[in-house]
Amino acid sequence: MRGDGRICRDPGSRFWYPAVYLHGRQVRQSTGTDNKQKALRVLRKRMAEALQGEAIPHETKVTLGELLAMIETDYAVHQRRSQSTLPYPLRHLRDHLGEGTKAVMITSDRLDRYILTRQSERQWREHPD
Repeated sequence: MRGDGRICRDPGSRFWYPAVYLHGRQVRQSTGTDNKQKALRVLRKRMAEALQGEAIPHETKVTLGELLAMIETDYAVHQRRSQSTLPYPLRHLRDHLGEGTKAVMITSDRLDRYILTRQSERQWREHPD
């Protein structure tokens, strides 16, 4: 399996770690198991994800704040005309979801609730009766 990935165990740890290379960098995450066969299955799954381009290193650590910063950078780099108005909608996202919210926790259901909240706020401003 040379070049495909490997499993290893750190000194003092009982858990196996699959090591896969993504974009020239080794990515390791604990399998949470001390069973070598289960660890090999996790390794094969991670290798398949990497081959399909679906593996994102440390995807559970990316926050909404980091994603919004990427958007702001993209708007600045490409000098988008709407760059000056961008902070307004992003502020609402930050306020509603929280800048520290993990990106993987932002589900379609949470986004639908955010949209409903924003729509009801807009209706209230337009018709405060």
